[in-house]
Amino acid sequence: MKYSFIIFVLISVLFNSPLLFAEDYPTPRFVTNKNEINCRSGYMVDEQGTPLGSIKYTYLKKYYPFEVTKNINDQWVEAKDPLTDEICFLYRPILSGVRGAITIEEVLAYNNPREKKVIAKLAKHVHGIIKKADSVYALFEVEVEDDGKTRKFYVPKDKLIGIYQHEMF
Repeated sequence: MKYSFIIFVLISVLFNSPLLFAEDYPTPRFVTNKNEINCRSGYMVDEQGTPLGSIKYTYLKKYYPFEVTKNINDQWVEAKDPLTDEICFLYRPILSGVRGAITIEEVLAYNNPREKKVIAKLAKHVHGIIKKADSVYALFEVEVEDDGKTRKFYVPKDKLIGIYQHEMF
């Protein structure tokens, strides 16, 4: 009787562990890649764990935003490239919670949300990282190609791909 109870508790803990169920992560959500990542046509693997899905695209840019549309399992997610709307499968361990974004169009960037002094004009498809966001603006960090330094600007969230309008962090 004593052992039955212990086995019952162990099975309950094992099958209720959030690490085992990919469904515990909300969808849709935005994620980014930690490193180079392959966008695959399928998520099946062979006996050795080698992916069988052909590579549709390889993304070289770190922190590129993808919108997860479905959790497949603990290793794979179905995701959408927000610029092309192309659906593919991504290997979950290479994904990051760092919030990357891309400008939708040419946009004015401000020093802060209150003062709204224009300090830059960002081109369409500028890639960067969202550091924080309020109800209207996101603090957007970009690397300037000329000098390799990073700059931070406040940009309206509705001009960025990689963040939902209701999100604040």
